[in-house]
Order: sequence, then C-alpha cells, then structure tokens
Amino acid sequence: MLRKLEIVHIPKKLQKSTDLNGLEIELKADGWLTWNTCLRTLFIRAREISKKYGSSFTEKPSFTEKPSFIEKSSFRGEHFVGIDAYAFLLEVVSGIHSPILGETEVLGQFKEFLRGHLAVETKSMKYLQRLSQSIQQDAKLVRSSVLLDIGSRTYGSIVRKLAPKAEKVWILGSGHLAQEIAPWISAKGQETTIVCRNLEKARNEFSKIVCKGSWSFAQFMQNLRVSGPQPDTLIIAAPIKTPTLSEWLELNQLSLQNLIDLREDRGSFTLQASAVSITDLQSFFNQFSQADLKATEVRGVAMDFIRKRAQYRGERIEHRPFGWDDLCA
Repeated sequence: MLRKLEIVHIPKKLQKSTDLNGLEIELKADGWLTWNTCLRTLFIRAREISKKYGSSFTEKPSFTEKPSFIEKSSFRGEHFVGIDAYAFLLEVVSGIHSPILGETEVLGQFKEFLRGHLAVETKSMKYLQRLSQSIQQDAKLVRSSVLLDIGSRTYGSIVRKLAPKAEKVWILGSGHLAQEIAPWISAKGQETTIVCRNLEKARNEFSKIVCKGSWSFAQFMQNLRVSGPQPDTLIIAAPIKTPTLSEWLELNQLSLQNLIDLREDRGSFTLQASAVSITDLQSFFNQFSQADLKATEVRGVAMDFIRKRAQYRGERIEHRPFGWDDLCA
C-alpha cells in the first residue's frame, strides 16, 4: 500500500542546522528507520492509516496526524507521503539526485541498508522489505529506459580517468565502493592490492567479481607495514579516520603519484610530498558537474518517467484470499 509510505529527507547541506541525533532518537522511538548516505539522511516508515474505510477502493483513507516535528519552525528538510514518497525514494536509488547522474553506488548502499535491518522486526521494516522489491525493479527499468547514452558515469570509470597511467594500485577498503571500482582499475591489467581489515571476507566478496590483472590482498593494521610491491596510486575507499590514515601512510612511506580520497569526511588531511596528485571527493564529483547540459536534460526526463511509474505502482490493486488491498507491487 503506497499510501502508507512516509519519508523525511534531510540533505547534508541542512544537517548542521538540524539536531539530527535528537531527531533520529525521536523518530526511532516512533518506528522510523534511518538510511544515511554521504549526501543525505532519509527517515522512512510505514504510516498508520485509519481503519475506517469507505466502500469505494478509490476513497482515500485518513492518516494519523502529521509528525509534530514537521510543524516546528526549526525543521529543515522535506516531507513526503504516498506516491510522492515512492517517487522520491526511487529518484535517490536510481542516482537521479547524485552528483554523478545515474551512478550505481547509491543502489548498493540501499541494499546494504536493507541487509543491515533484516533482524529489525517492525511494521516499517517488513513493509520496506516488501516495497524494496518494487523499488529495485523500477530502478533497473529507469536505467534501461532513460539513463542511456549519457556516457560512463560510475565511480570506477572516473577513477580510471584520474589515474590513466597507474601500474600498481592499492585500494584501501573492501566494501561496495571498492568492489565497484576494482574491475575498472584492473581492466588494463594493473597490479592491484586490496588492503583491508577482514581478509577472509574480502576474498569471498572479490571472488564474485570478474577482474583482470594481478590481484592480491593485504592486512590493514594501523601499526603494521604492508609487504609487497609499492603502489604508484592509492585509492581510499573506506571511512578511515584521518589520524589513523596519516599514521599508516607515514609508517608505509609510499612513493605515490596519485592519491584518490573518496572519504566523505577527510578533515585536514594533507601529504607532505608535493609531487603527489591528490583528488578529494568534491573534485571527484566535479568530473561530472550537475551543470552538464545533457545530464540536466536526461535528469528531467528521468524524473517524469519516475513520477509516472510511481503513479502506476500506486494504482495497482491485488486480490488476496482474505480481502482486498492496494499494494505497491
């Protein structure tokens, strides 16, 4: 039932003026789920609907009252309900609001968010798990129907362009972002080392990825040097804290040509070696500016497509042996 879906969106640029921790505590107590990305925080729940239905299926049921925090003058964010909420969630998962239009990293983050809440036995989580099937199906449809001919817009493709002459690459991290980057980095046969904390898990995850070149895995420990060939390029694809990273880099004494830092919060991180080409997250995003004419045009078409898809989902009715219910899928 799409009309149950409710989302509160707090963009990163507004989070400093919002008591995000206090809001999360308040909403969690009321059954909301929290999904954080590097650009936004989404609070999601299945909203309660009055049981007093009319005889017509087209009659809209009444919701419980709007959450109190929405009415506060201090609230900074967006509030979506029903079809509007589904459309916005689909836009986010499809990469429509990402600096890199149509990027797939956010879809991976959404799947991780769902997996991380499998043990949560709430009405909102059960509802969202069912809803997620429709979201993922529609995100795939958006990509195949609209997000075509806009060039290669993935993290991996941009990393490869930023370090075209890389021969020996270390990727610090083994999560979804590292897994997305890895096939692109190894496409020309570079020597690639995945430096991570959990070697067994990394080997298992990367065994599912088809990669060329020479591959190896190394243990990340703050006070341990990594053995093996020194890299000319280091890609930071894990949320490691700057003090830890700085200490680790000093210990390993890497002779780098390129450092690509994909952390959201890098603080005051610097390298003393002036010859190193450093790319931070903002510079990375600037490779595909929101002002790009073709991206702007495609984004508008995609949002129209998503809106129609959300309306289609909202109008679908499924028969059940024990009654009727309008469902999201």
